[in-house]
Amino acid sequence: MAGASALNPAARTPLAFRFAAGTAIKEALVFVADASGISVNFDSSVAESKTTTAINLDNVSLEQALGAILTSNGLFYKVLTPRSVLVVADTPQNRQRYEELLVQTFRLSHADATELSAVLNSMLGGQGPQQSRPQVQANKSANTITIRGTVPAVALAERLIEASDRPQAEVVIDLEFLEIDRSRAKSHGLNLASFQVGLQYSPDGGATPSPSGGSPVDFTTMLAGLSTTYFIGTVPPVVVKFLESDSRTRLLARPSLRGASGTKLTANFGDEVPVPSTTFQPLATGGTAINPVTSFTYRSVGINIEMTAVVTYDDEILVELDVESSTSGRDVNVAGQNLPSFGSRKVRTRLRVRNGESSLLAGLIHDDDRRALAGVSGSIHVPLLSRLFSANERQILNTELVILATPHVVRQRALTPRDLAPVVVRRP
Repeated sequence: MAGASALNPAARTPLAFRFAAGTAIKEALVFVADASGISVNFDSSVAESKTTTAINLDNVSLEQALGAILTSNGLFYKVLTPRSVLVVADTPQNRQRYEELLVQTFRLSHADATELSAVLNSMLGGQGPQQSRPQVQANKSANTITIRGTVPAVALAERLIEASDRPQAEVVIDLEFLEIDRSRAKSHGLNLASFQVGLQYSPDGGATPSPSGGSPVDFTTMLAGLSTTYFIGTVPPVVVKFLESDSRTRLLARPSLRGASGTKLTANFGDEVPVPSTTFQPLATGGTAINPVTSFTYRSVGINIEMTAVVTYDDEILVELDVESSTSGRDVNVAGQNLPSFGSRKVRTRLRVRNGESSLLAGLIHDDDRRALAGVSGSIHVPLLSRLFSANERQILNTELVILATPHVVRQRALTPRDLAPVVVRRP
């Protein structure tokens, strides 16, 4: 790691030695230093009478030998030059006094600096005494993390950042959906313009039938006798209908959505329908809110798909899928204003599939069956007469939606064995 002092002894041959219990610590360290070609110095905190425990090491490096001897005896060393070290008693005061502090900025490529800084603060909070604990600062705009701390703490932070700053896996989801609409309508029977018959009495024959009132009547003529010519009647026009229609609509789409693992992918297929919203405001400040102000918002009508795909470390894909199939219905009159209405079918599910495995989502069916029967009162309930002398209308609307989703992993997480290996942390 940059900024960390390292030993460069004259000899790098593996060391093998055995120290019996009671050996003076200074003699043992001087022996190891002479064997490697370095010099060792002692702080005043190291007592002259301090002895070592029994130590047996074989085929170890210089750093491993020094660490084994010093750690077992409550000491640590500070590198002065590439070929000299200073041995000090391991106390919080000496750590703060002798340990080197580094400041290093790590530039992130994939991880979020704010989230990763929270992890580092949690993991590095127990490294060293309170006065020398690492300080972690995130720069969100530059996506960097700056750390100030001891050499072991910064080295540990570097390993954590290296393991966390990895690109996310990427997924391509192939969607294939089929929407089938079928509309059937039948209209047959007698269609009367108005289901009523009019009769008017006119003895002089001069009056014309009027739906708003009758004609004047001479009672002398009426008493003289009745004749069929005195009566005028009206009957409604009759229209015989034989109409049948059958229409089918098929909508097929095959979009492909690509995104990083854990991001939300959205696809909208349809129209934007304006929806009015009226609020009332005062004409003047402090007045009564009587001035209507209408604003419009747009709602997506059609097929709306939202999904989030997460690639697991077992090469499986977790898919959260939200599907909405909405339609625009008939306008609804509210307080004299026609407002649009909408029909909606929603499905929310969570799938676990393997790479390239397809999942079928079906059953989004909507059936609308409307019947209307109009005719002469009484005749519409007679089985045969209702078919011949009544207006029969029937409208059937069927809609079915089928979705096939196939996710593909196009880029895996760039993990190495080093990222999966544990990190040895020195206990403060």
